[in-house]
Amino acid sequence: MGKYDGTILLSDMDGTLLNSESRVSKKNKEAVLNYIKEGGRFGIATGRTLTNAVAFLEDTKINGYCILANGSLLYDCKKQEYVEEIAIDKKSIRDFLKKCLREQKHIGIQVYMRDLSCFISPEEFVDPDVVKDHIPVEFSDMEQLWDKNWTKILFSGTEQEIEWIQKESQYLEESAAVNRVRSAVKYYEFLPKGSSKGDMLERLRKHLDKETKIYAVGDYYNDEEMLKNADIGIAVLNAPENVKQYADVVCRNCDEDAIADIIENIIR
Repeated sequence: MGKYDGTILLSDMDGTLLNSESRVSKKNKEAVLNYIKEGGRFGIATGRTLTNAVAFLEDTKINGYCILANGSLLYDCKKQEYVEEIAIDKKSIRDFLKKCLREQKHIGIQVYMRDLSCFISPEEFVDPDVVKDHIPVEFSDMEQLWDKNWTKILFSGTEQEIEWIQKESQYLEESAAVNRVRSAVKYYEFLPKGSSKGDMLERLRKHLDKETKIYAVGDYYNDEEMLKNADIGIAVLNAPENVKQYADVVCRNCDEDAIADIIENIIR
């Protein structure tokens, strides 16, 4: 019997598992390895694809379930397969995407699929730092991706551009076509109807023993439902105050080995 038998820890990546330099600290890596050796199951809950996430995890071990695309996908690391997938209703957002491409050429628009994201906005207008952060990524025409399952749409832009998206797409949420979420200062997302990290956490429960205790940690508005739905929700110290209100516990900030703090001092 290991110290952490019967527990799962789901961690957001950016601003949580990753520090402000987008790296996993040595102490966090060592703590995760010990957690797994003592029977725990560690996974990520991120807006990234699995292939993109792994590039940032370096040699950090994951052995549990991973919530991906901000709640559209659930991946079982043990089986090495996707066990849950929710797709966007493409027809409901087609007109809005065309409007965005036509009227806001400098907004980056990424269509997410299982292990790949494709920009449908012109390459010459896309922020190169956004491209770098989402490798592997391709550029494509929207119509060429029409026969694929889209797990989310990621918009990137300035504050003014994000405000335009929020205002102009309000009708899509009112008609329940998509869930909309702010996932970072320069990112805004469309998720499938009924999809979020919190919703996928609830779907995860049917894959677990009833006695399994789920700990979840995050730092931003797209983590709120996950923190609320976990058995123990944890916010990092660097999270906004109105995100912390959804948490049961607040741990150290992402630059002070937050995951190690959780494993050593919070998980019971």
